[in-house]
Amino acid sequence: MLNAAKGVSKAEIEKVVMKIAIVGCGAMGTVMGALLTKNGCPVEMVDVYKAHVDAMNEKGAHIVGKMDVTVPVKALTPDEMDGIYDVVFLFTKQTANDDILPVLLPHLGENSTVCTLQNGVPEMFVSKYVGMDRTVGGTVLWGATFVGPGVSAQTMNFRPGYPLFDLGEING
Repeated sequence: MLNAAKGVSKAEIEKVVMKIAIVGCGAMGTVMGALLTKNGCPVEMVDVYKAHVDAMNEKGAHIVGKMDVTVPVKALTPDEMDGIYDVVFLFTKQTANDDILPVLLPHLGENSTVCTLQNGVPEMFVSKYVGMDRTVGGTVLWGATFVGPGVSAQTMNFRPGYPLFDLGEING
């Protein structure tokens, strides 16, 4: 970790830290956001379900099932998003894409990437909004279930040595 003792200022650290959002923090998004945050990766967890956002901000994201951990996180509703995100992991239902993608566009920069981790094959649809060169598709190789506001269950063990995702660009 970078620190002042090594001559690196907080401002310099903030320049190299990517701004990451998880948009659609149901079961999968909540687990991923909590674990990324727990492991030192600052993430903004974005969801339209206000009670869920409030619960995560007040009590943390509580992950049950194959683990039991509560992680303080930063959660917000789409109208609270601010600035440009370097990477957005899109976990919303595909039926919400026409609603969420226009809201997301002002928060994408020239070099931003949207990684869709939605069920199905949404990459071409997402790319119509954000561009083919900024769209990455993926498959999640683990499971989760939404329990209630602030709580999701990880339903499959993470297997050491096995990937958690399979990601790729549309053009291969």
